Amino acid sequence: MADPSDPAAGTPTPGPWDPTRDEVRGPTDGVGPTDVHTDDVTPDDGLPLEALWRVVFEESAEGIVISRVADGTILDANEAWCAIVGFAREEVLGRSALDLGMWPDAAERRAMLERARAVGAPAAVLVRAARRDGAIRYGEVRARIVEIDGEEILVASVRDVTERFEAEEERRRLLSELVTDREEERQRVAADLHDDVLQSLTAALLQLQLLEDDGGSQDGRGRIGRVERALRETLARLRGLTFQLHPPSIDRIGLAQAVGDLAGHLFAGRGVRVTVEDRTTRRPAPSARIVAYRVVQEALGNVLEHAEARNVLVRLETVGEELRVLIRDDGRGFEPDVTHAGLGIRTMRQRAELERGSVHITSSPGAGTEVDLRLPLASPASG
Repeated sequence: MADPSDPAAGTPTPGPWDPTRDEVRGPTDGVGPTDVHTDDVTPDDGLPLEALWRVVFEESAEGIVISRVADGTILDANEAWCAIVGFAREEVLGRSALDLGMWPDAAERRAMLERARAVGAPAAVLVRAARRDGAIRYGEVRARIVEIDGEEILVASVRDVTERFEAEEERRRLLSELVTDREEERQRVAADLHDDVLQSLTAALLQLQLLEDDGGSQDGRGRIGRVERALRETLARLRGLTFQLHPPSIDRIGLAQAVGDLAGHLFAGRGVRVTVEDRTTRRPAPSARIVAYRVVQEALGNVLEHAEARNVLVRLETVGEELRVLIRDDGRGFEPDVTHAGLGIRTMRQRAELERGSVHITSSPGAGTEVDLRLPLASPASG
């Protein structure tokens, strides 16, 4: 999990890194590089600072690795770090993590370096590392770049979180399967309603119309008319329920048209102008399409119930490797920091998180509401 850049050719194996050398520079208080002179520094008990550093370094339960930023050469590593990666200390000194085959993805190294260069306390970055035996371990890395004698040095502490990460992934997988099973059950129920109940009610309505046409007493015709109206209302509600359970267009004609059909169904006759913009250039994975549709459905339902909006925009676009869905209304808005997140908002966020996505809500009283959904285009299960 050290800097994986290629090592400089012919670089000799260094000895243990000495943190007590002069000219140690690093970001402090957001100002910039600062000289830290450690000459003649001794604790109150008289032990030299270098001796205390070695004790902390060697006895730390977290892995610590020190390397050159320029070429990735590992200068020092404690036993905890060596235990994580499965190498002996003498096998890694003077070599880079890339040379040792530890980095499956160089992009993770770049992300770590970006965080390490940030001023302030280093933020944790989740990275993968291949052990000597080929097994993948997951580490939570906190790194900082310091300057020593004009050379950038990367100091990184690593906590092995493999078991926690794999448990979370298993939980995510099980929840995702549950959501998929629910969607399939919705589809089955919607199909049963359409093929059986709706057709049976439609047939009954036709029979009533025939009875009404046959004549009979005025009172009888009035009763038939009332039953007919009740059947028509029931049919309309059932068709709406079938549409909400599983819109057939999401599989047949795509996400954008499905969202347009949904908006037309929800806001029909309500005097609300809904604009759907499709700027996508790539087709999202099926699971992402379902999550996006359900989040839009929930957001539009909230607009219908609470916002008193006159205009609603739904924009779908691909940004890099993400699907972005923006739902914006000009309604009365609310104060997100004050208003308790209801079940609908929590459901939107939970659905997005299952796909390793996010939902961000921006609103203020009188200024409308914006729901910003981000989802990976590819299913997490495929990665």
